[in-house]
Amino acid sequence: MTWKEELKPVRSAHPVAPDVRARVLAELADIEQRHDVSVLFACESGSRGWGFASPDSGRRL
Repeated sequence: MTWKEELKPVRSAHPVAPDVRARVLAELADIEQRHDVSVLFACESGSRGWGFASPDSGRRL
């Protein structure tokens, strides 16, 4: 079993919508192929990604 297969249960527990998660994973796979690299770590950060955004979340003042 590969490490990517081992992470499938972790991915399925993520609160982000499956279609958004699929788009992100597809983009990471494209980056790996285009640049002949392996993405070892990808991190999501921010309140909007976890569903805890405030009305002014992400706004530049």
